[in-house]
Amino acid sequence: MVSSLSLVFIAAFAIVFGVFSFFVYLFTPPRNFPKNIPTIPFYYGLLPLFKDVDQAELYRQYLKEPLARYGAVKLFFGGQWSVRQCT
Repeated sequence: MVSSLSLVFIAAFAIVFGVFSFFVYLFTPPRNFPKNIPTIPFYYGLLPLFKDVDQAELYRQYLKEPLARYGAVKLFFGGQWSVRQCT
């Protein structure tokens, strides 16, 4: 017979695994996205919450060089992954 402590352990493990899987799914680009362009980390959009920076500075630091070199980047913005092209 299974003890209640082992059931609690299994339930806790399932919850941790589920939360971890959700965040991996949310913060990694979809599989059908192009593989030959760089991915900008998801925390790019969160930096203004922690540092006193403006969008122009973030663009120069994180997006300008990859966009000039590859023409497009994968970017997590607005709650979803998208491909941003150089204009």
